[in-house]
Amino acid sequence: MTYIDVDLGELLAITLTIAAVWLLEWRGIKDGKTRAVFAFLLITLWVLGMLISLIPDLPGPPQLIKAMIEPFMRTEI
Repeated sequence: MTYIDVDLGELLAITLTIAAVWLLEWRGIKDGKTRAVFAFLLITLWVLGMLISLIPDLPGPPQLIKAMIEPFMRTEI
């Protein structure tokens, strides 16, 4: 069972940081494709920040790599 720890200050800080980056950089991006990629990246970062903040017990990249490689490792030498 996962534990959801809600800290509104942390969630607000993540949201305000992403919003500030969006506001400061959006006008400088003229190309529509670049804007789409930029928006996708910012939304992805916001979602990841929320997940990490709300569920601190989520496994990180080392656990993912270990889970992917573990079936191919031999236990006997």
